Amino acid sequence: MYEGQLSKRSYEIQLAATQKASKVLVNGQKAKFTYNSENRINEIPISDKDIRSLTTVVIILSGVN
Repeated sequence: MYEGQLSKRSYEIQLAATQKASKVLVNGQKAKFTYNSENRINEIPISDKDIRSLTTVVIILSGVN
């Protein structure tokens, strides 16, 4: 870690050209997301997470095998 480096960060994942997700999980917990149907983008905000910790995001799309 360097002087002034943040210990936590937040993110927003934007998945373009996708159908609407049926469910999103962040670290195994159900997460909120929005879908921009005009541009076909799933938008997933990720709240502050420790920069040294692994964050896992799972996006489930209905009708996809």
